[in-house]
Amino acid sequence: MSRSKASTSEVRVELGAPKRGWVMVIIRIGSDEIQCFASYIVDSLTDFVYAALELMELRPPRPVVLFEEPTAIRVSLVGDGDRVDVRITHHPDLAAAGSDRLGTVSLSGTVGRVALAGAIWSALRRLEAAVDERTESEWRRPFPTKELAQLGKRLTQRNARP
Repeated sequence: MSRSKASTSEVRVELGAPKRGWVMVIIRIGSDEIQCFASYIVDSLTDFVYAALELMELRPPRPVVLFEEPTAIRVSLVGDGDRVDVRITHHPDLAAAGSDRLGTVSLSGTVGRVALAGAIWSALRRLEAAVDERTESEWRRPFPTKELAQLGKRLTQRNARP
């Protein structure tokens, strides 16, 4: 796991294909990144898409918790207007990540609200293109297809504005 601080608008999210209840997650801000394997115990795929929807609706986005068993990573998003502060912290357990206690900052930076929502949509869309029955059984949770379509629609509407 990278432990650094970045402040740039470049952001990328990558998700690996789920295997045996685990999914690889990579978040890059500028040239810095954090990489982990998240357990299905917490439905981080659905949490990512809802956080992105909340970003597009200018509502406070929920945190996304990536459960590494026994440790956990919390992706906190705070901001108003066009910029969002991303703070990724590593916690000793799931309860600490859920309540944002005992965290060590692993990566932080400021990114564009729409850029971040778009990065989340792109990562989930790439994964959705490869989703089949086996993938859903490997993740052990349904893929958030409906929510991802909603996010795509919101992004398209936002990009169509003058």
